[in-house]
Amino acid sequence: MPASPPDQAASADLRPSPAVAHAAAILRHLGRIETAEGVTAIARATGLSPSSAFAILKTLSSEGLARFDPATKRYALGPAALELAARALGRDPLLRRAQPVMERLAQAHDAAVGLWRQVDGDRLMLLALAESGGATRIHMAVGQRQPLAAGAAGRALLAMTNPPADRVRAGFDAVRWQSPIDFETYLAGIEDARRLGHATDRDHAFRGITTIATAFAPPGQPVHVLSASTFTGQKDEAAQSALGGAIAAEARALSALPG
Repeated sequence: MPASPPDQAASADLRPSPAVAHAAAILRHLGRIETAEGVTAIARATGLSPSSAFAILKTLSSEGLARFDPATKRYALGPAALELAARALGRDPLLRRAQPVMERLAQAHDAAVGLWRQVDGDRLMLLALAESGGATRIHMAVGQRQPLAAGAAGRALLAMTNPPADRVRAGFDAVRWQSPIDFETYLAGIEDARRLGHATDRDHAFRGITTIATAFAPPGQPVHVLSASTFTGQKDEAAQSALGGAIAAEARALSALPG
């Protein structure tokens, strides 16, 4: 049998592996969902047959990349996937620069300080977290995701990126607000973020939590959001304003650093 020409052989070597592509699609889907899902739902969302999805999920679970709950027969993202993500993020120079800034803000203002980035087009993912030393504190999980438009982080990002009005409305409608907020008030919050340099959400995204956030664009990277969350009522208006100014100033400093 004659050998393939070199360029044809090289082209064949560059063809993606369907099995790997399907596994990646399932992992991306597991990373997007808020609650675990069964095989049928995962297959439907990824365009795979249930038998293919089941075989891939079984392999991912054996490697720790997916987590299977035998009681509910549902799958979620596994700890090994989170470990890989943490290692990748740990090599990000922005995170290395931001972490001590976040720790300082958390201790000075008794707040949970987070760094977020837009992923998958319509989600924000928590890249890093710094907690205060208080006995009662707000905890978030690195790697957790939320709808792009949710909370103060969403308003801050929209204030900077200024997407079309129909996308803002669609993003707002996709959020499950814990306390009701009308669209006009939400838009006013985006305008306040442009004027003040930071956005505020009080109880709407998470009942009992007030969050202040500001968006910034590091050189050569997508827009990020720096947020600070406290218990509602923990700070008076002057302290909240001071926290907003501190968050905005630190974000400006991070955006000015070379990549």
